[in-house]
Amino acid sequence: MKKCAYLFLMFAYLFIIAGLAGCGDKCSGCPKDVELSDVMEQRIPYQAGQITRFANAFGDTIVLNCLERVYSQEERFAMERPESECCPSYFVENVHVKMSGSSSSFLNIRTDNNGGYIIRISANLEGKDYSGEYFSNKLDSIVLSNKAFYNVLTMEKDNQEIFMFIGLDNGIVGFTINGEEWALVE
Repeated sequence: MKKCAYLFLMFAYLFIIAGLAGCGDKCSGCPKDVELSDVMEQRIPYQAGQITRFANAFGDTIVLNCLERVYSQEERFAMERPESECCPSYFVENVHVKMSGSSSSFLNIRTDNNGGYIIRISANLEGKDYSGEYFSNKLDSIVLSNKAFYNVLTMEKDNQEIFMFIGLDNGIVGFTINGEEWALVE
């Protein structure tokens, strides 16, 4: 009988020790700080002072000057996770690029990391306003103004007069305004 009681106490003790050791893992799934990825740096390559040109089939050009490239750190909290009470806050790095052209033309590009980067674009080109989000990694190829571009993120959105196309490694490769194609001049 003493052997049974002794074995029972030993198993209970081991069970309690194993349970306490597992409690330390409760916070092991906490999110870590997120830097801007190399992929996003390639998709938004513009630097302050850089000039980017787009041309249509008639030789008209839209010239945009990159005014600034600003990195920001946004503090986030792990509230949606069950272990959030023991997780510290963490930071997510984003970038915001402002570009300006002649008259009232402008282009703003901003990243937003919500578990996967979203590229948000707002623009006024040729007097037409545009806003859109790119969050798909769907790659395609496209021909704009008789120029082929490969590995392009495409966006289809109803009720837009402007459609943007983002190259995997060279930023915006072109857009259409009311069906007129404008391609990046490299």
